[in-house]
Amino acid sequence: MSNSRKKQKTSWLLHHITLVAAVCTIMSSAAVFIQFIYPVLRENYRRKALEITFQSAVGEDEVLILVAEFEHLGSYRFSITRRIVESLQKDLRDFPDVRIYIYPKSVPSDDPEQVGQIGHQYRASMLIWGSYDDAGIRPVFAIPRTLGPESAASDGRTALEKKTAEIIGLYRKGSAESDTAGEGLIFDDFPSEEASVQDFVRGLLPRQIEYLTTLFLGVRYFGLGEFGAAAAALDKCIGVSGPASMNLGLPRAYGLRGRIRLMNGNWGGAANDLTQSVRLDPQNAKTRIDLAYARFMGTSPDSAAEDCEAAWEILARGGSPAAVDPGDSVILNRLSGIAAARQGKTEPAFSWLERGCQERFDRDKRALAPALAELGILMNGRRNFAESERVLRRSAAEDSTAAAPHYWLGMLALEFRKDTLAACVHFRKYSKIEEDTSAVSLMKEKVKGLNCPF
Repeated sequence: MSNSRKKQKTSWLLHHITLVAAVCTIMSSAAVFIQFIYPVLRENYRRKALEITFQSAVGEDEVLILVAEFEHLGSYRFSITRRIVESLQKDLRDFPDVRIYIYPKSVPSDDPEQVGQIGHQYRASMLIWGSYDDAGIRPVFAIPRTLGPESAASDGRTALEKKTAEIIGLYRKGSAESDTAGEGLIFDDFPSEEASVQDFVRGLLPRQIEYLTTLFLGVRYFGLGEFGAAAAALDKCIGVSGPASMNLGLPRAYGLRGRIRLMNGNWGGAANDLTQSVRLDPQNAKTRIDLAYARFMGTSPDSAAEDCEAAWEILARGGSPAAVDPGDSVILNRLSGIAAARQGKTEPAFSWLERGCQERFDRDKRALAPALAELGILMNGRRNFAESERVLRRSAAEDSTAAAPHYWLGMLALEFRKDTLAACVHFRKYSKIEEDTSAVSLMKEKVKGLNCPF
């Protein structure tokens, strides 16, 4: 082989070796980029997309949730903040007024004043932060505008958030009557389960955060009268509730959803929720009263008496009916009076019904018609015929489907007014409304001498 051909072959080999080396270098660099550099760039890009321009105004009706940096104290590093934000954005996508962003700084857990400042500066409704090391993770949840000296502000937004925090257990009112005398609390009692930090971050922690945020939203929406949104948030909250220490405010979640179902006439669903609320918090008189009403209107009216008795006992131990609002006192008196009247306990029944059936409470229609009917019957038994007739007419006007008022109005017309024509009118209405055919037959037998055209 000539020298020129040897040189040519050597040059060809060197050229290809150089190409292969270049390709290997490029592939090695790409592998390094994919393994080490790309994840960092991707993380930074995703974080930037989630960070807010804090200075942009939050709408008056919007809810801002900030997730701050989790302080890293050990050898492992996790994208905790981003994971929480992305999880919440997915979980709360049905609530268009909720905005969730990263707060790109850490927050010291032992400085509630700084937490409060963040809340007021950015109008944040919720703030989530924490720290972690090789031993575990310590998340923290707060309603920031209830913390620090600025929590004394009297604007409507802060007042609503203090009331919301109080209901779920993150605000302790002071001794003064003013809402400004109180103390906001942070929640850091997250349940610890046997799981690695990585599993905790990916699974249990987002579920805990979803529980707390939907609890806050449900209570807040309820306070604003947005009952559809409140029910949706409370459904999510109850759906992800779990370990006992995670159940901050869970009795309230069941209680409020039960009240919404009461408003919608879902007596069975309301009774189920309120029963759960009573099981978790048996000393809440308000929930007992709601449960009594749900059972009275549903399929267990006899059980309502037991709940009324329990409510009175709770109030007696508390020393004052002021533990419930005036509307709750009204319905408690009505239901207690109805139950006592049907049990033949005329004296306590009369007292409760007189208190619950005052005309100034007529705007509250709950159990009003049956309470008036029982009061009218008791007055008739006391031979106070004129007042009995007036009260029974109120009952008939409140509920045109109730049969009992017409029976007793017929008896009053017959025996008190001696007006057989009016008596026949009421007896005829009674016979058309009353579903108990045996009761109708007894009535017809009793008044057959009137020759009423039934």
